[in-house]
Amino acid sequence: MSTDFDVCVIGSGAGGGPVALTLAEAGYSVVVLEKGPWLRETDFCKDEIAATRRSTYTPNLRDERHVLEQQDNGVWQAESTFSSGWDFWNGNLVGGATNLMSGFFHRMKPVDFRLRSDLGPVEGGNVVDWPIQYADLEPYYDRVERRVGVSGRVVPHPHQEPRSSPDFPYPPTVEHPVAAHIDRACRDLGYQPLPVARAILPFAALGRDGCAYTDFCGSYGCSTGAKGSSRAALLDQAVRTGRCEVRPRSMVTRLLSDQQGRVEAVEYRSGAASMPGSTLSPASPSRAPGCCCCPPGQGTPAGSPTASGR
Repeated sequence: MSTDFDVCVIGSGAGGGPVALTLAEAGYSVVVLEKGPWLRETDFCKDEIAATRRSTYTPNLRDERHVLEQQDNGVWQAESTFSSGWDFWNGNLVGGATNLMSGFFHRMKPVDFRLRSDLGPVEGGNVVDWPIQYADLEPYYDRVERRVGVSGRVVPHPHQEPRSSPDFPYPPTVEHPVAAHIDRACRDLGYQPLPVARAILPFAALGRDGCAYTDFCGSYGCSTGAKGSSRAALLDQAVRTGRCEVRPRSMVTRLLSDQQGRVEAVEYRSGAASMPGSTLSPASPSRAPGCCCCPPGQGTPAGSPTASGR
């Protein structure tokens, strides 16, 4: 049985999640292809060895090798990560590395968009102004804070960026007692302390539980759903619309384009995720029409293959 979709989104992290949810809520049918497994709250535990010493959330280096270049005595040396054993890029799961983030959600300042104009060029650097301004992006900052569930407290200070909302949608999480000593030291030195905005719910909301304060956050998956990962905050909602399908363990291997260079299909392999100590047994290549850069209806020309549903 074949299924047609309006849009195919490749990857389910910080980029793919918002796209999938926005399109699904707008009425489009969406399929999300993610190479990693679909882990949920019950799959995460506070295991320091698994999270920080094992390759639990990284791809198998046999399948995905990066080449890193380092300078040694003025000579650049290239080495495959399969040879070096480096696998520091995590996030090989539905929701990507947002599952493992600490959730610090800082807004950029207006000056960040005008670095060259306000601060001037840097010798040897490539400093340019953004093509947009902070005011263009502010409504989206506000929207993300509400949809993801960002906690914090606005404290007026000279460098506070303009906001359309007077405060964050949720109050800050409970601070560690040591923070009070740091705040006092900052005030003694003339600095303004303020709670850090974090994509972590202080209490149950948005269909998720609040923070359990286990002290295991960065590099760990959240077992309560308080952390606003792309999976917990966005993709779960997208799936609930009935117009979004997430296909885990589906690694895109090739983009197929027409004579004009327009992508019309993606080729991917689905099967068991390549985890340490296991063997990858991929199914036959499948194709999903459209892609996240194709308008609905234009990514599936007549006669092109449809997603197989495998």
